[in-house]
Amino acid sequence: MAGSREAFADMMNEKAEALGCRESNFENPSGLNDEAQLTSAYDMALIGAAAFSDPEILEICSAKKPRFLPPKQYRRAYLFP
Repeated sequence: MAGSREAFADMMNEKAEALGCRESNFENPSGLNDEAQLTSAYDMALIGAAAFSDPEILEICSAKKPRFLPPKQYRRAYLFP
C-alpha cells in the first residue's frame, strides 16, 4: 500500500497525528518488536474511536460469527459440502 514497511509506518504516524495523538510513535505496521514504538491509552482511544466511526469496520468487529468458509481441505471436518 505504501511501498515499504517503513513508509507504511510513516503513514500510520501521520494519521495518528491527524487524529490528535501526541504520545504515539509507530516504527512498523505490526506494532511489535521495536523499543521505539509506543502509544498511550489515550492515543489508543482516539485511534479506536476513529476506527469504529467507519461503518464497515464496526460491522466486522461486531460480528459474532465468521462469514467465510474454511479452506477446501477442512470443509468436511466442519460439515461444509
